[in-house]
Amino acid sequence: MQAVIAFAILLAALGWGGATSAAPAAERIRLCNDTSVPQSSSVAFRRDGQWISEGWTMLLPGACAPIVEGPLTNRFYYFRSESPGWTFRDERINFCVGPEDFTIFGDHDCAVRGYLPGAFAKIDTRPGRGLAVTEEGNLDVYLSAYSLPGDRQGTGELPQLKLEATFTGCDIRRGDGVLQCKFTSAKGQICVDDDGFTSLSILAALQNLPEGTRVQLRGTEVNRFDTVTQARLDQVVPRRDRGTELMLADLEGTWVSEADSFDRFRVKGAERTSFYGDIPTSVEMLSIQSSCGDHSGEGPYLLAQSSDGGGPTLCYRILSLDESSLILAYLPLGKELRFNRQPSQ
Repeated sequence: MQAVIAFAILLAALGWGGATSAAPAAERIRLCNDTSVPQSSSVAFRRDGQWISEGWTMLLPGACAPIVEGPLTNRFYYFRSESPGWTFRDERINFCVGPEDFTIFGDHDCAVRGYLPGAFAKIDTRPGRGLAVTEEGNLDVYLSAYSLPGDRQGTGELPQLKLEATFTGCDIRRGDGVLQCKFTSAKGQICVDDDGFTSLSILAALQNLPEGTRVQLRGTEVNRFDTVTQARLDQVVPRRDRGTELMLADLEGTWVSEADSFDRFRVKGAERTSFYGDIPTSVEMLSIQSSCGDHSGEGPYLLAQSSDGGGPTLCYRILSLDESSLILAYLPLGKELRFNRQPSQ
């Protein structure tokens, strides 16, 4: 037996009976968009005993971007990529995702925590599993093997978007510097990104549009996450609806609850920031609508939707609004909420 072991050691020293050198180690995983359309990608992996999912990385056609930097301590990593009218070939491995930039810890109870499950594909980092390490140490994954033209129903068509909404402003998104414009509607929040889907002329017009303007939107739904719709807009037409725009303007200022003087909110443009004392508790986008859910005909209605797209849409019937007081009926219970305007300082 000792002779056999010695002989095996000798063969290894001479480079016989096995690999002569170890495969180069990957320093990072890159996604490369070799499709003809922009792609939004996310990644999931295990670190320190817990699952983490992160997104979204925008990849233009022909671009590559790292989604995991080394050292690659796991054998498997997971990713998902989305584009309007394209189907992602996932492996039915679910992680939590969000409508905007996200870092989510844990892969459980996505809906309970305000997220959605997304189906991911697997990346096997073991040498010889189909991915070669480049001289620069990149383990490149090409999206054309996973993303194919045609939607999930195989029609190749995206849901059409045609509705009335209230413009709530444009901002530079934290994390990736992407310009994002938002609207509120009876169906939820509509988001439009500077991602190559919506024309630059429409985005430029939106940046000059006053917050609170009522508009008619036409386009297509790119993705939908609960009450948030990512859209590609083909047309934005301001509506001559001065009544609701003036009512939203009349709400500007700070309002203090008659029931609890610590409970107050401030309205600026189409945004409401709620406080308890001096502590901000939430930021919501406001719109005036003629209906809200199952309620219609007894409006106008004030809709409040979280600025980050999470949580439910709050609905109020505006019972009274004047220079000094505001009375709302919180739906569906109909509980009256009375507020007084705080004098400007």
